[in-house]
Amino acid sequence: MILEAEIEKLKKQKQEEITQAKAVIFSEKDARYKLHNQHVLAVDNVNYNLKLKVGAIKKLTQNAVLVEYNNEYKKTKLTYERKRDGLKESLALEKEEINQRLNKLRDEYAALFSELKEKYTPLIKEAQTRVLPKKEAKAQIKVLKDQAAKEIKVIKEQYKKDKEKIPKANLEEIKKQVAQIEAKYNQLIKEKNDKIAELKAQTAEKIKTALKANLSEEEKQKLKEKTKALKQERKQKLGEIKAKIAEAKAINKSKDAWLASQKMQMIFQDPISSLNPRMTVREIIGEGLIIRKTFSAEEINQRVAEALKLVGLSPDYGTRYPHEFSGGQRQRIGVARALIMEPDFIIADEPISALDVSIRAQVINLLTDLKEKLGLTILFIAHDLSVVRFFCDRIAVMYYGKIVEMAPSEELFANPMHPYTISLLSAIPQPDPDYEKGRKRIHYNPAQHDYLIDKPSLREIAPRHFVYANDKEFEIMKKKYEEKNGAIKEDKE
Repeated sequence: MILEAEIEKLKKQKQEEITQAKAVIFSEKDARYKLHNQHVLAVDNVNYNLKLKVGAIKKLTQNAVLVEYNNEYKKTKLTYERKRDGLKESLALEKEEINQRLNKLRDEYAALFSELKEKYTPLIKEAQTRVLPKKEAKAQIKVLKDQAAKEIKVIKEQYKKDKEKIPKANLEEIKKQVAQIEAKYNQLIKEKNDKIAELKAQTAEKIKTALKANLSEEEKQKLKEKTKALKQERKQKLGEIKAKIAEAKAINKSKDAWLASQKMQMIFQDPISSLNPRMTVREIIGEGLIIRKTFSAEEINQRVAEALKLVGLSPDYGTRYPHEFSGGQRQRIGVARALIMEPDFIIADEPISALDVSIRAQVINLLTDLKEKLGLTILFIAHDLSVVRFFCDRIAVMYYGKIVEMAPSEELFANPMHPYTISLLSAIPQPDPDYEKGRKRIHYNPAQHDYLIDKPSLREIAPRHFVYANDKEFEIMKKKYEEKNGAIKEDKE
């Protein structure tokens, strides 16, 4: 054992000396790597700034009021079409009543379209005088591109000069040093191995001599058979134990997953495609209970009625089909389907994005009331930041599948620290014309991060406030946070 430990020590010393001999190579590679990254980052920044400036010029070539008018027209038209289609598909009204309502709706929206046109026509003409001609815009863009090309050329020339300044390693000399180190330690290790082999041979000879002197041939044969039987028995028992452990792991894993799934439910984004059109509301909501096979038909009907009442719908709706309901009512059915399973955790995947603005508030208020009343935990996935701020206690901002910042709702909006979060919040429009005139959109440039060497991670910048950054970025963010809020105090809770 002592000789084997000495061999391991020699191997470690050998590796350390080789690493030290190659340190010059590693240093050169590291310097080239860092320089290359700086060069790429500098070029990316020039291209990114060019893209922003070109985008701003192209925006000036468009009539902003005309764009606004087209958007308003499309939204009004979409609302009209939804209401029209809803009336056409209604089974609760007589055909004559439907036609009367359709005519009334057509007249109302014809007047609305006329008002829109009358309102925007003079504004469009006035805004057209401020539109930048395309010829002039092309000239400005060409100047910007030429300027960017010059900047990139300077960056590339400087990169070549800086690369030449990096000292080069003498590879031949380093190879000789490594060969000498390997030869020296290989000889020492060989000597130790030879010594071990010699000792093993001596020990084996002593055992052999002792066996010959003390045991008969019959006893030797019995000893061999007993040893073989013990080995076989040990191998068999070990196999049985391994099989039992594997089986227990599989059972526990599947059981845990099954039990956890019983306490989780989902509210889907699309209230239309998430409901089976061939099933009644009672069948849709009660499907989970039917699959469990632990409730009678009468108990399921009672629970479905209670779930419908809980989400603000009449129990009589249980016999109807999804196409007979509006988008908001369908989403309430989806909520009832989740609640009937009595979950602890609900994933709400964009539950209001497919709904009209007028209906969104109703669904959000419903989820808020249910969350407080039933003590639910809801993972609320959304893009509407104003809704997120109102609904969520804690917010996580994600960029390309990674959480870049996570904090309590008001803390995140008051002190955004990650550049992407700052950019995201700057895009939120406010119902204040004076504020909107001065609001500046902050653009996020992912090329500003250099994570190739100094890797980032989620770090706590304040109590329960985490930000995704590397060491250098975190120090800058922490300093800014302290300047704005004073010294960071530990969370007493």
